[in-house]
This record gives sequence, C-alpha cells and structure tokens, in this order.
Amino acid sequence: MKQKSLKLNAALNVLRTIMSLIFPIITFPYASRILLPEGIGKVNFVNSIVSYFSMLAMLGIGTYGTREAAKLRNDKEGLNQFCSEVFTINLLSTIVAYVFFFIISFCIPFLRNYRTLLLLASITILFTTIGIGWFYGGIEEYAYITIRTVLFQIISIALLFIFVKTEKDVVYYLLIGIVSSVGSNLLNLIHARKFIKLSITKPNISKHFKPICLLFGITVISSIYNMLDTTMLGFLSNDDQVGFYTAATKINKMVLMLVTSVSAVIFPRLSYYANNNETKEFNNLVSKSFSFLLCISIPATIGLNLLSNQIMLLFSGENFIPAIPVMKLMNPIIIIISISSFIGSQIFIPLKKEKTTIRAVSLGAAINFILNLILIRKYNAYGAAIATLTAESAVLIHQFIFARQYFSIKKEIKNILQYCFATALMALAVKGLLLLIQSTTLGLIISIITGVIVYAGTLLLLRNTFIISILKNSKIYSFYKKYHKNTLNEKKAFRKLYREANKIINNSQKIGNNNSLIVSLTSYPERIKSAAIVIASIFNQSVKPDKIVLTLSSLQFPKHKLPKLIKKEIKKGLEIIWTDDDLRSHKKYFYVMQQYPQSIIITVDDDNLYDKTLIETILNAHKAFPDTVICTYAHEIKENENSIAPYSTWTEEVPVNIPSTMFTAIGVGGVLYPPEIMNPLLFNKQDIIELCPFADDLWLKTMQLLAQTPVKVVKVGDFSQNVIPCSQNNSLYVSNLYEGRNDEQLKNIMNKYNDFIGNEASILNIIFNDKDLVYPAEKRMKKYGFVILHYLSFEMTDICIKRILNLFLQYDIEIVCVDNNSNNDSLQRLKQKYDTYSNITFIKNEENLGFARGNNAGYTYLKNNFNCDYILVINNDLLFLDSDTLDKIDMIYNKSHFGVLGPDIYNPKAGTHQNPAYYYNVARLYGRTIEDVVKRNKELKTQNDNFLYFTIKDKLLKMRHKYFFWLRKFIPNKNPPQEDKKLESFDNELENVVLHGACYIFSKDFIKKRELAFNPETFLYFEEDILHLECKHQNIKMLYSPLIKVEHLEDVSTNIAFRRKYKREKMITKNLLHSTNVFIKLYNEYNKD
Repeated sequence: MKQKSLKLNAALNVLRTIMSLIFPIITFPYASRILLPEGIGKVNFVNSIVSYFSMLAMLGIGTYGTREAAKLRNDKEGLNQFCSEVFTINLLSTIVAYVFFFIISFCIPFLRNYRTLLLLASITILFTTIGIGWFYGGIEEYAYITIRTVLFQIISIALLFIFVKTEKDVVYYLLIGIVSSVGSNLLNLIHARKFIKLSITKPNISKHFKPICLLFGITVISSIYNMLDTTMLGFLSNDDQVGFYTAATKINKMVLMLVTSVSAVIFPRLSYYANNNETKEFNNLVSKSFSFLLCISIPATIGLNLLSNQIMLLFSGENFIPAIPVMKLMNPIIIIISISSFIGSQIFIPLKKEKTTIRAVSLGAAINFILNLILIRKYNAYGAAIATLTAESAVLIHQFIFARQYFSIKKEIKNILQYCFATALMALAVKGLLLLIQSTTLGLIISIITGVIVYAGTLLLLRNTFIISILKNSKIYSFYKKYHKNTLNEKKAFRKLYREANKIINNSQKIGNNNSLIVSLTSYPERIKSAAIVIASIFNQSVKPDKIVLTLSSLQFPKHKLPKLIKKEIKKGLEIIWTDDDLRSHKKYFYVMQQYPQSIIITVDDDNLYDKTLIETILNAHKAFPDTVICTYAHEIKENENSIAPYSTWTEEVPVNIPSTMFTAIGVGGVLYPPEIMNPLLFNKQDIIELCPFADDLWLKTMQLLAQTPVKVVKVGDFSQNVIPCSQNNSLYVSNLYEGRNDEQLKNIMNKYNDFIGNEASILNIIFNDKDLVYPAEKRMKKYGFVILHYLSFEMTDICIKRILNLFLQYDIEIVCVDNNSNNDSLQRLKQKYDTYSNITFIKNEENLGFARGNNAGYTYLKNNFNCDYILVINNDLLFLDSDTLDKIDMIYNKSHFGVLGPDIYNPKAGTHQNPAYYYNVARLYGRTIEDVVKRNKELKTQNDNFLYFTIKDKLLKMRHKYFFWLRKFIPNKNPPQEDKKLESFDNELENVVLHGACYIFSKDFIKKRELAFNPETFLYFEEDILHLECKHQNIKMLYSPLIKVEHLEDVSTNIAFRRKYKREKMITKNLLHSTNVFIKLYNEYNKD
C-alpha cells in the first residue's frame, strides 16, 4: 500500500478537527438556548453513561487495531486476517457490553427517569463496532474520513434546526447525534470493502488478548477520570451543575481536539517506524510532534482564559454565566493533557510500553475519584474541575518522569521560550483590544484574529525553528526565498556586476597561446551567469592565465545554451569542456587535469569575485614552494582521542607562513595545483561517485595525503566579502558540514583506501608529522592575551578575530571578546562561528559599560585566569598587518621595558596616522594642559546645555559654505571648513606620549601594577588622556613604536548604534563632558599638594 503524505494527512485531520469544532460552535449555542442547562445536562449525563459501555465494547481495540493495521498495511493477506479476527472479537465484546448495559439500566432506580434516552443512545455502541474506525486510522485514509465527517455534520446541523424547537425536544437532540454516528459507521463498513474482506472468523485469542487488555486497561482508567467527573456530578449534584460543567469542559475540549488532532495522524506512522526499527525517523517525528503541541497549546490556553467571558456568553448564553469560573480554572488542561497524551500515545504505546501508561492513568483515576467525592458536594461543578485538573497534573508528572529516557525537553527550551514570549505579546494585544471593544461578538472575532497574527508574526520574526521547518517546503517559503532573501538590492547589485563584467571582457585581450597556467571552474544552469562574472574577474587579473577552462555537463545543458557573456568570453579564449556525465563539483579539476597533465592548474568557484592579485599572489607562493598545493582558504584537520575529529570541528583559520599536511585546501578561495603531484587514483570516477560525490575538497585532500603533498595558505583579501549577490544556495554546504555528510564521505574514502594510506593511526602520523614546524615551541613561550570590545557589528568583529587567528595561530594566544550588551544577534553568531576554538572566550555584559569598563571586564578576566606576558586591548575595527607583530612586541619590551605600547595606527578611510594621539595641538603629544581641558570642559557644558541651538547653527554654517553663500552676512563664520590634513607617521620611537585608544599593548610590568586597565568612571572618550595622566603619576612608561603596524576603521560600532547623526553627536558631547570632569578631578587629586 502506497505510503501517504504525513503532511497531507495532518492537514486533512486538522481540517476534520476544525469542522468538528465548527459543528458544536454552530449547534451548541442554539441547543443550549433552547434546551437550557437542564436539557443539556440530561443529554450529556446519558452520553457519559453510554460511553462506559461503548468503552467496554471496544476494549482496547481502537488503539490496538490502528497500531497493528499500520504495521500490516503492505501485507494485504495479513491485513485481511487481522481485521477479521479483531472485528470478531469486537462483536463478542459488544454483546457482553449490551448485557451489562441492560442490567444496569433496569436495576438502578436512579436511572429510571433516563431509561428512554439511555436505550436510544445505546444504539451507538453497536454501530461503533461495525464502523471499524481503527482500520481507517491504521491505513491513514484521512481523505475519506474527512469527507465523511463533514458530510454527516452538515446533515446533523440541518436536522437540529428542523426538529429542535422547544426545551422539550431533548429526545430529538439526542437522536440527531445518533443519526450522525450510525450513518458514519454504516458508510465505513461499506467503504471498507475497497481494501479488505471482513468476515466473522475464529479469532486467535492468545495473540490478541494481552495487548487488547493492556490497552483496554488504559482506556478504562483514562475514561474514568475523563467521564467520572460528569457522572459523579450527576449523582452527587443536579442537572444544572452538569450543564454548567459540560459548557465549561466542552469549550476547553474543543480546543484540545484541535491541539491533539495531529497526534492521531502521527500515531500510525510512529508505530510503523517502531516496528521497523527506524529509530532516527521515530525520534525526529516525536520531536516535531512535541513542538507542534507546545506551539498550539501554550497560546490556546492563555487566549482561552482571556476570552472566556466572551466565549461563554456567545456560545451558551447568560444562563451559563456560572460556568465561566469553572472554564477558567480548567484552561490549563489544554497544555497538561496535550503533553501527557503525547507521551502516552506517541512514545509509550508505539514502543509497547503500555504498562507505564496504565500506572499513570490509574493514579489519575484514583485521585479523580477521591477528590470528586470530597469536592463535588461542597463546590459542585467547581469541585469537579479542581479534581480533574489535579488528576491530569498527576498523570503528566508520572508520564514525564518515565519518559525522560526516550525524550529530552532540553532540545525544546529555545522553542518553549519563544512560544512563551510570543504568547505574552499576544496576551497584551488581546487584553488591550478587549478594553477598547465593548461588543462581545466583535471583540471576540477581532481579538482572535489579532492574537493569531501577533503570535505567528512574532515566531516568524524570531525565526522559530519549528515554524521555519513547517514552511520550508511550502510555496509560501519558496516565495519568501525568491522575493525576500534575494532582495531587490541584491538583484540590482548582480546586474551592476554583470554590466561591469561585460565591460571587462570587451576591453580584454585574447588569451590561450599556451597551456602553462590554467584557471579552471565548473558551473550549473542556476549559476551560469555568476560563473560568467567570475570568468571576467579572471580576465581582469594582474597576472593573466594562459587559458581559462569551464567544464559543463551536457546533462545539465542539453542544448549547450549559454549566456551571451559566456559566448563573448569564448571568443576571448575561454575553453569549454563538455562532459556526458555529471561529477558535480569534481568537474572543475577532473577533466582539465587529465587533458593538461603538465600544466599548473588553479581551480576557482563560480560564485565569488576574486581579488585582482589572486593569481599573482598564489603564483609567487608556488615559486617559493613548487611542490605544494597553494590556497587562500583552508581548514585545519583536528585530532580527537587518536582519531580524526568531526569535520565541523576543523578550524577555519590556519597559520599562513608554513606549508603543512594538516591543512585541507577549500576551493572557494582559489587553489593552485602543481603538475603531477597528485596520486593517479585521483581520476577513479567510479570511486568518486560511490565514496565522495559531494566533497571534492576531501577527495583531493586524500589524494594529497597519498602523495604526502603539503598545503600552504596565502591571504588575498577576504573571499567571504566578495560573494556574488543572488548566487547562494547553501544546501550542499549545510548538508556536508552540519548534517555530517562530510564525515560519512571521509569515512568511505578511508575504508576504501586503507591498503594505500593505512589505518587511522597511520593517517594521523602523515597529517600531523609537521605539527612541531607549524607550531614551534619557541613561539609559544610567551602568553599573549587579546581583549576585543564588541558592540553590534558582527562583520567587523569577525574580521578582527580572523585576522588575529590567521597571523598569530602559532603563538600561545588567548582571545576574550567582550560584548557590551548588543541588542542584536551578533554575539550569538560569533559564538556559533567560533564554538570550536578553545582559546576564544565570549563575555556578555548585562549593560553597555562603555569603553573603559567594557575593556576592563576582558582585561581582568585575562589577568585573573592566565599568566599573560602581554595583554593587547583593541577595538573590534582594528586589524593587525604583520605575522611577526608579536615577536616585535617582545623585542621592543626587552629593549625598552615599556608599560604601555602604542603602534603606528593608520586610518585608510581618512588617510591619517592616529598615533601618537593629538587632535587640537602638538602640545597634546605629551598630554593636555589642565587649562586646555578646563576650557574644553566649559565649551562642552555650554554645548550640552544648548545642544539643539549648536546643532542648527553648525548645520547652517555647513549649508552656507556648500549651498547658500549669501547667508554669510547673517551668520559670521569664525571657523571656516578646512581640508583634513594627512598626518604622516612618526619614524622614531617616542616615550610618555598620549596613545590612541584603538590599540593598547600592556606589558607584564603594567599588568602587575594595575588591577584595571582604565579608569572605570568614564563611559566613552578622553580615556587616552586619563590613562596618560595615571601612567605618568604611577611612573609607567608609555611608548609609541612605528615598528608595529595596524589599520583602524574608526567608529564602526558607534555608527551602527547611532544611525541618526543628531543622536550620535549628542552622545559624544554628553560623554566628553563627563570624561573631562573625571580628568579635572583626577588632575586636582594628583596635584593637591
């Protein structure tokens, strides 16, 4: 039998449930107003009595039949035999149930007044047996079930409005429900002939008895605390209280039906997975089901509580106002029953752990009975509600304790927090609307719609993983990906690049005279235009290749149809290799290396704009290391307990100054392969397809290991910043990295080539044989700590960390990234990216502490936890330039014994050198005079007190000189704008000068003397002057050295935080004023004598 779509089944069952909810929404308000609480109470009391006998007739066949039919759905003969045997057992149990029913009905005096209604309602017992609903659940025939249910609900609604006119029409109301049940089950029996041949046969009692009894036990005990409340309320109270209780529970149970509707669909599939030992699929489905339950039940519970008054008045009328407190009290059962039902029906029963569920429901039944006996007499319906809520809670706690070994809630913590947050926002919106809208009906409708929008919208904004996974394969998500992810700006940027590429090709000289140096790439239809742009960037290189080769598959381009730009490039010398197969990314080297075995091959990707100096840089490296693979981006292989660690833990930053077999070249940045350095096994096409179809980098690395060829990394820009817009489809990357596909492919290769490269220990020896050369002991004798102050800008901090790792991985370094309470996801992204680096620590401040206290957090962490020789405190927008920077620092210290060292800081945007720090006059080189600071303080105070006036005046002055020269006579210009002076760097070392705050290098002398790096009283600005003042007072040498070179991209974080210039300038003024006050106070303290 063909396996049905689980999503379609779930959608159909949700639709059926919604229709089942709409049915009472239409019928119950009408019936409750006609029949009043007494009439409704009678019908529900009768139904609760009959339900016990229906339960006896069904035994545990409903659940058992569904579970076993799901297992046998592909075995028609076995399914026929099973269904006939179970159907026969069901008929026998139905006869027994009727015997007990008649005895009870005629022997208990209390039931005499209900006898007619009881006899009519009992018809459903037989027809439920005939209907074999369990069979349709087992074969997942939800389309039929949905159509059938909707059809008979429509018929029932019509009959209700036709026959129920007065409060005496209780019998008609009961009969309408019976007609719906009888019709549905008769149709089931007729329709079943399409799938099975039912017959009354001698059942295999020993085979079915035990599981049926176990599941019957669960059903009986569950029904006791599901129906006992209504039954006991009828015996111990009156029909009015039953009516109130029914109204309260009906609305809660309607919502509960919707929440648990997916469970009925998932149960057969879980049984199928459990029977076939498909553990991974079982666990995934359980996790998704639990997420769904929480996603719906949490907002449903809160929403229902907020709207209980309106719902009760609308659906039951004013006569049922006493039911409102009962309904509110019972709202939490939506969450409680959802979770306990999930554990019981979706974990324990498919795994045949029914006894655990029996214990749980037995506990609940006992608690329910005892509390009902005590509370109903005193509190009526409210007491029954307390008993039910307590019993359900006890069941949940018991279930949860025993389910821990099969299911972990820890994985769902993030989702739960998001659901709670979204629900809180929804509750605020709904509460606000209820205060504004007086109309009950209008308020209810608008509140529900608004609540749903707010809740769903919040989860989408939070990128809730469950919601995204549901939408991922939908047309909505496809639309989102197409029109949101690839924004109009990206498309414009792509078109601009394409036009520029056309210009480059039009102005390029033809290549292809010889084959010494070849650049090779491959592509596929979705990226062929991006490939054309990449090829143009290769034509535009400072050193031109002799040939560019693009390998394409005829399977993907059946008519060899190519963009116009590619055709232009062919005329300029681009060579196309057409293949009859598709080796995916392996095409970029496989054919060209065989066709040109004596050539130097550089492979590139089809989605990255390459720096103009790419070929020149890697070719120069090749001349220095001729038998080495040269690349611009690599991963360092990691070892874990004498085995190769998972690919996801391999670090992306590697030392750049020495070749090693520890590195795996990654093709995205460009890779140079010298001729004839690969093992001939490289061209085994069958093995590529079978062992490593998706990871050309790993296949090439294996061939390099066989030849013991090292890899050297050179740096040419940052490839991640040059990705071509609208070219990204990361599915291969995500599958390889995060779903473990790279590890599987690597294992395949190692198993296959064990005879050539030996066991894993042999491979590790080959990979790590030069580890001591890559990480020499003499470079790790000193400890260097880095403090990076991060705020908002992920990209800048990421580049800063990568630069440190690239240049200084050989040294013993410790990086502390201090986040100043960023209000975006930049810290989380950084943590995720650098999760595998044991020498990187992230500290999140609970508030924005500014420059001084923020950096102090990182400084004290390094001082207290590591014996650092040097601590480098840097902005996240500062980049080191030389790989020998740390050696130079140590050399300078040995010569001068500085306390604080400042490098030559170059600002490429302004074209200025910022160290030593001076802005107003050269006198500041050795520290501001107190007179200068006092004067500046007064100016700042005046400006801060009259900030708006100074802002407008400054704006007008600028406008005057730029646009309105005629304003000159109205506004005198005391400080006309001048061109920025391009300051030259100092060529000599300078002692005890003011150093720029973008980079401070503190020696062990400074670290021993000072607990904090900076004065904690300031927030931003003037820290350089205050530090200079303090060091002068403490006899700590401050030194500027032009030997250390860095670049500073100034105020990146501040610009992000303050997009509006007005706010930014106001923040600067306020903090400068405060910092100058601190300086004056400190100066007076040091000079009070």
